[in-house]
Amino acid sequence: IVKLMVKLMVKLMKQPPPPKAPSPTNTAPRNSTEKTASTGMTSTHGKVYIIVGKILNEKQQALTTSHEAFGHAYFYEIFRDTEKASHTYKQEGRMVWDEELMVNGLETIKIPTNILLEKRIKIVTNIAQQNYESRLGK
Repeated sequence: IVKLMVKLMVKLMKQPPPPKAPSPTNTAPRNSTEKTASTGMTSTHGKVYIIVGKILNEKQQALTTSHEAFGHAYFYEIFRDTEKASHTYKQEGRMVWDEELMVNGLETIKIPTNILLEKRIKIVTNIAQQNYESRLGK
């Protein structure tokens, strides 16, 4: 996995970074925005932690690590803004006919609004997958 991540880092370093925000909107101390997903605890020394579940197989660990480290953590380091480093969505709904219940029902979908982050994550997870598969000779 370490070799895969090094390859990913090399490829990413060749890509231009996303544009920097003119002025960060989040003025809170850096450590107040770095919460781990599993504990909700705030970092006391301003470090970003990437936590990957051990129940994932090796490929899922590589993809999750690239998603978290080269997506969310990367954006946080650039913008210092947790909202810009997070998935955000808007909800849209429409009425649909439910044949089984014979009633109209509201169908809602989540539409990503942080398009820059979504594109970045798609790129880095694709690179991680290619690196993983090339390691296996696929």
